[in-house]
Amino acid sequence: MTIQLRVLIVEDSEQDTILLLRKLKETGYNTIYKRVQNYKDMKSELEQQTWDIVLSDYMLPDFGGLPALELLKISGKDIPFIVVSGQIGEDVAVEAMREGASDYIMKGNLKRLGAAIARELEESENRKQRRKAEKDLAISEAELRMLSHRLIMLQEDERRNLARELHDEIGHTLAYLRLIIDRSSKSPRKVTQSALDEAKQILTNLIEQVRNLSLSLKPPMLEEDGLLQAIKYLIERYSKESAISITLNSSDVPQSIPWDFSLAAYRIVQESITNIIKHSKAIKVSVNINIEKNNMYIKITDNGVGFTTEKLNTGSGLRGMRERAKILGGKLNVESVPGTGTTISAVLPISI
Repeated sequence: MTIQLRVLIVEDSEQDTILLLRKLKETGYNTIYKRVQNYKDMKSELEQQTWDIVLSDYMLPDFGGLPALELLKISGKDIPFIVVSGQIGEDVAVEAMREGASDYIMKGNLKRLGAAIARELEESENRKQRRKAEKDLAISEAELRMLSHRLIMLQEDERRNLARELHDEIGHTLAYLRLIIDRSSKSPRKVTQSALDEAKQILTNLIEQVRNLSLSLKPPMLEEDGLLQAIKYLIERYSKESAISITLNSSDVPQSIPWDFSLAAYRIVQESITNIIKHSKAIKVSVNINIEKNNMYIKITDNGVGFTTEKLNTGSGLRGMRERAKILGGKLNVESVPGTGTTISAVLPISI
């Protein structure tokens, strides 16, 4: 089998170049080559062309093996460099190897030229693969750090939302309840039934708020009855609270979905519907969940007002959904045009 080889030959003798090319052909190489004799020409070829290997004489009238090797180093290119010379002693050969030459071969004995080239090309490829692996590892570590940072930010967003819910809803309700109790305690004989009824209603509402908040933080149905039942309950609750028509379409969704995927899918649906209720002015929402070919597909569509592209990357809710999908190796896409509604699509790789 013939192997194509791009060779840069540093040589002042045309006859010696012909001998090299002949030997390369004998050992199975189809050679594309360029012969250079000075610093300027070699620099130009290194900059403009791609070479697999450099074969260099050691002594040239205006150039040489060591200057050629130094020029190759300066170029920053990892190309095997073999000294092929008729005037080289052992001490000179050792010096060339110390400076970075891959091998040295005497012009009078080119028998091992093919084997030397094959070895150096293999080692060059191995170095390339190692560098690629190291680069990929560095990228993976950087992505892991970035993902960890985003996960922390996601947790902080959720904590802020929880704090806001506690302060704005439950905090205000408790403050008003305390006001009623304070008024009643100042005039206990004048406490009316209406005041007691009002306090009782406030406590009832407060219990419901705490219950809803608890369900939002950790839905027990998700663990007890599985993803589909938990989402059905979520949709029923949101439909009653918002008066939006929310329908669920699903197929092939077993109860035995791993917890992390169930939770991610639940949160994506929950956050999507929450955003729709708060911002979309929609009257209809469709939730679709199905599993095909080891992927869970989630699609939430509304007929609301939509939003601009700029807002796609600013909301913490959308960021959180994207991060949840990405952590599990999936992806989430949002499509929205003002006036035409919004579609949120997620794909989560899953093995059941």
